[in-house]
Amino acid sequence: MISEAGLSFNLIQTERQNHARELVQGLSLSEWDAIVTVSGDGLLYEVLNGLLERPDWEEAVKMPVGILPCGSGNALAGAVNQHGGCTSSA
Repeated sequence: MISEAGLSFNLIQTERQNHARELVQGLSLSEWDAIVTVSGDGLLYEVLNGLLERPDWEEAVKMPVGILPCGSGNALAGAVNQHGGCTSSA
């Protein structure tokens, strides 16, 4: 879907716990438009903490972060959607 939309992206697969946190801490954020996690809540947690632990955290937290929920519970993604005004018709 992303390719069909004409968006360029780099897929980075994490290899261990806190890998995403480490990757985000070392990113040159000016080279990226956004960070999107495709996972459960844990990877998003790592990405956000990685941004907050950077020396330039005040700028880093302005980076758009997206969630494509693919975990077993997705509680955080559900809460973000609910508080963002999205509703589901289940």
